Amino acid sequence: MPLLHSEAGVRTPSPRFARFSNGRIVRGNQLISETLWIDTDSGRVCEPPSNPDSNEDVDVVDLQGKILAPGFIDIQINGAFGFDFSDSSCVTAPQKFQKGLHDLNQRLLETGTTSYLPTMTSQFAKTYHHALPFLRPTGSDRDPSKGAESLGAHCEGPFFAHTQKGCHSPEAILAYKTSEPELLKGVYGEVNLLTTEVNPAGHVRMITLAPERAGALDSIKTFSEQGIIMSIGHTAATYAEAVKGVQAGAKTVTHLYNAMNQLHHREPGIFGLIASSKDRVFDQRTDLADDGRPYFGIIADGIHLHPSSLRLAYNAHPEGLILITDAVMFMGMEDGTYEWTNGQRTVKQGLTLQLEGTKTLAGSAIDLLSCVNNLLRWAGCSVPEALRAVTTTPATLLGLQGIKGSTEPGADADLVVSTEKRDARGLTTLQVSEVWKFGKRVHVCGRK
Repeated sequence: MPLLHSEAGVRTPSPRFARFSNGRIVRGNQLISETLWIDTDSGRVCEPPSNPDSNEDVDVVDLQGKILAPGFIDIQINGAFGFDFSDSSCVTAPQKFQKGLHDLNQRLLETGTTSYLPTMTSQFAKTYHHALPFLRPTGSDRDPSKGAESLGAHCEGPFFAHTQKGCHSPEAILAYKTSEPELLKGVYGEVNLLTTEVNPAGHVRMITLAPERAGALDSIKTFSEQGIIMSIGHTAATYAEAVKGVQAGAKTVTHLYNAMNQLHHREPGIFGLIASSKDRVFDQRTDLADDGRPYFGIIADGIHLHPSSLRLAYNAHPEGLILITDAVMFMGMEDGTYEWTNGQRTVKQGLTLQLEGTKTLAGSAIDLLSCVNNLLRWAGCSVPEALRAVTTTPATLLGLQGIKGSTEPGADADLVVSTEKRDARGLTTLQVSEVWKFGKRVHVCGRK
């Protein structure tokens, strides 16, 4: 049984179970008024215990009408609160890098994000070799004091179309002309791609690359068979080239609309992948949702895409939409001009980030719950449907259905309690009230 310090300094047992009542629990696409139990020893959602030892063995959490949802999962976040997952200190000052990572994990919980894929932008091999071991999965010891949990790194680049680099370092992208498996192993470090019993997908959980590059289809096939999620992004691929990427094993699209050719009535490009597949192009992809169409990430900040574009994508393939922040280290920082990766300088004005002297967007500064609120407003979906895009859907993409992104018995007790408010126009806004990680309360809004 876990122990807590009392005010007198005496160690006293904390309750074995927590019971959440008087609230609305996210179950599928519904909000259900029922009780949820968690086992604080195992850190998992559980069935109601038949005979708790005593009333002292149960922590009763009165939700007072609030919404209880699974913890949020961000599959693309490059940094936040002044820390960058690609920072060169991983090479020059590893202790500083480790501390910055620890501090970010603590603060990320405040936003409702309990699990994430730390995402590295396009770098040279040396940086990947040093940073990726820090970014490996961290949940094996189920320690809530570590903060938000890494589910493994997302390597976004450098195997991109040279015309679709976005804000990524052109030097890192231009250094590599092909994308065959052996080259990826050399750049990322083969040891970081190896599977182990503790890390079934190695240190790297996802790789974004352009499928039209020489050798890319071989890499997609090789690494997807190894358990790494291969994503199509920063690409100049035609629809036909993108289809070959999915047929080879690609499972998702990185920030749909951004850094790719746009939808054209005679050449739909990447967007065509999420359209209804009446010709059954992806019939063999039984691991994908809804007719075998890939999942896709969306940056719902109102800057990277127009609300109507989000609504179009959501209506085309709601089961595949995953909200991402694509946040960089300037999330949570004051407006100003800052040094960024590879000597670049970025100007922050509100949620807008641009490379200095250009109109090129440089990631975002939005948090995941704000993306949820924008989806609610722009797509007209329900609260459970919007929350699905940061819980159940990313968990399913990652092969963690029933473990993450769920409130069913057996799932990890990573939970977010949120209040629901309506403005004068009747639009819904959610606000984080409490966050639980592995069955322990780790954040209460307004409490330090």
